Amino acid sequence: MDLKKRNIIAEQFLLIMKQKLDLHPKIPHFDFKFKGTGDYMGIPSINNPEGVYLSKLKELTGVTDNEFLQVLNYCYSQKFIMGAQQYIRLTSQGMQKANEREEKMIEEISRDEMLEQKDKLNKTTKLTSTDKQVLERFFGMESGYVLNFSNNKFAEFFEENFHVNIYDGKYNYASGSKANRLRAFWNSESNAVVSASIEKLIEYWQTDCLLSNIPMNDRQQKLADMCLNIAQKIRGKYSEHFTRQKEEDEFLNKVFSQIDFSGLGIDPNLQTILKQRLNEIEKCLKSDISLGALFLIGSTLEGLLLGVAKQYPDKFNKAEKAPKGTDNKVKPFREWTLNALIEVSCEIGCLGLDVKKYSHGLRDFRNYIHPIEQLKCHFIPDIHTVQISKQVLLAAIQDLSDFNISQKTISKIC
Repeated sequence: MDLKKRNIIAEQFLLIMKQKLDLHPKIPHFDFKFKGTGDYMGIPSINNPEGVYLSKLKELTGVTDNEFLQVLNYCYSQKFIMGAQQYIRLTSQGMQKANEREEKMIEEISRDEMLEQKDKLNKTTKLTSTDKQVLERFFGMESGYVLNFSNNKFAEFFEENFHVNIYDGKYNYASGSKANRLRAFWNSESNAVVSASIEKLIEYWQTDCLLSNIPMNDRQQKLADMCLNIAQKIRGKYSEHFTRQKEEDEFLNKVFSQIDFSGLGIDPNLQTILKQRLNEIEKCLKSDISLGALFLIGSTLEGLLLGVAKQYPDKFNKAEKAPKGTDNKVKPFREWTLNALIEVSCEIGCLGLDVKKYSHGLRDFRNYIHPIEQLKCHFIPDIHTVQISKQVLLAAIQDLSDFNISQKTISKIC
């Protein structure tokens, strides 16, 4: 939906909600069932000017019923309402209804976006120019043919194995030869299907050689092996992407609801500052201030790790990854970068591997404070990078707290 239209509908709806609540402040909750006819909270349209107005608003903006309902439902959501307190007040029941609506919407939108992303990736083939050169040489595509297929056999092959009509207009690329149709097939189908087609074509070639008593020379066999490797590679890349995506999603979904700074063994006044910083980070996230949030997260993590390093200087200075100067001596802690602090903290067991794995967006945060350096690096953090970075910080606080408590326990036992 057009963003401008959405905002117009939302603003008008919020205004009407305010007017309705001003007139009926004691209603237990506010509900609106849009039917496109002016029906409004079960009140006939003749006594319901708000419903009539919204029906006309839908017509004027030219959106569908579903799009209009989506905006109205979004207006109920806590995020929208919290950002528009000057327009509306809701009872506790109303907020409960808002949260229920929001959760359902987020679930539906997230599922649709995930399917769309998977579908998009699934239809993006990972064949490089070198891969294509090898495949085309093996299948003899330079002349427009593919192996020894006739037109009929070529059509049968794709119908039997992939249930597609290779002579459909979808695959009518350039001259429309068998080679060009195979190129179009590879460009338009998923990695999994492209991989399977390469393997099936090699299987066809091997069977034909055996049945026709045609010897396979070393060069052909090497090319066949290269083609199989290409098929496995693109299938592997496809699988690896979703494995990485799944791991990242699991990390993002970890809940650190009870952040306890007391286990860090730091000054109570500093704990207060840390809590304030976490609140500031949340505000940046809600307002989509990605760069500001990243600076806050990076500096907070750096400060925490520096504090731990000063608590356990022997462990940090003796680590294999401790940064050294030109004199081959370990640098003073004030000269350590965030990257060095993370590497050494993971080495000595202060931090888990998750923090190291997902901290790439934070490691050079100091460079981006200077606009010229940010321009040189072409660095523009998005909200996803910030969300990952926030999880890194929360995970680090948990890990550092656990580490400090364990060290204190060990020292008492010893």
